Amino acid sequence: MVARMTELLAPRPGDRILELGTGSGYQAAILAWLGAHVTSLERHSDLAEQASSRLAALGLDDRVEVRLADGSLGDAGGAPYDGIIVTAAAPSIPTELRDQLADCGRLVIPVGQRDLQILTLVVRDGNVRNLQITGCDI
Repeated sequence: MVARMTELLAPRPGDRILELGTGSGYQAAILAWLGAHVTSLERHSDLAEQASSRLAALGLDDRVEVRLADGSLGDAGGAPYDGIIVTAAAPSIPTELRDQLADCGRLVIPVGQRDLQILTLVVRDGNVRNLQITGCDI
């Protein structure tokens, strides 16, 4: 799943990526190794602390910032982002996240109910009204 989500996000060196749900830090490490600068929001303090330590031990703390926060509304203060990756499903695509994308920015998010989600790619083209939304095979 990390590989597929990373492929859809299509990060480039220097991209600013917002990750919602740090977990172990694995996804953030992959993005950092690909050259992105990652802000990762995690709502569980124990996961945020462990991931921060793990990323520092890997020498990635200069490219990944892990913050303790509820990321359900993103991080408007750091916007716009070249990419946003969401690790937990949402019933629909949050408007707040679409608004935080840079022009040509990509949002990868599983969308749907608890028992069935579709991995979804949103690409912003200019203003928020010009969005390309695609359900992707996993």
